[in-house]
Amino acid sequence: MIMSTVRLQSIDPAKNRYREYSLTVQPGLFGDYCLTIHWGRIGAHGDFKDYWHPTEEEAHQQSSRIVKKRLGRGYQYTRDSKQV
Repeated sequence: MIMSTVRLQSIDPAKNRYREYSLTVQPGLFGDYCLTIHWGRIGAHGDFKDYWHPTEEEAHQQSSRIVKKRLGRGYQYTRDSKQV
């Protein structure tokens, strides 16, 4: 499996909101998979969290749930992101 990344942004100049959110699924060393989530203001260091899953399917399922939630909160896919 090749690393897959989804990038989302929420931009609203009237509210001074310039946020980004990215989700990456990548294989671990022992047959497990890591979903890494990175979020914060565009251009800032931001924050991140890792979620480990025994299968790739579980990691992608969690990623899809999170993307659906973010899209409901006004985030949109970036040009270089693949849609899930």
